[in-house]
Amino acid sequence: MNTDAYLPNTAAAQQTATVTSSASLLTALLGTALHTKTDMVQIAVETDAVRMCPSGTVPTASLGAILYPGQIIELTRAEADAARVIRVTTNATLQVIQYIKRN
Repeated sequence: MNTDAYLPNTAAAQQTATVTSSASLLTALLGTALHTKTDMVQIAVETDAVRMCPSGTVPTASLGAILYPGQIIELTRAEADAARVIRVTTNATLQVIQYIKRN
């Protein structure tokens, strides 16, 4: 995804999510739906590895893309709405930034 084609969605605050041993929707971890104008989401993994399924499949300890601390990924709006995550070993912190398309 070309992030030059996007701008931070200033109507949506940068958010932190804590990923636990229970596979959860990303939006449930944020405590709210994504902003209506959000087109893309950038996620930074901060403290521990997580597994993610942007298709909505429920991740497990051995299923899903593994994301490590320091890794940054970008998801489309549809992927972010469906994404489910689970921790690998201990609770993990994600930083989530929402973007809108440039005009």
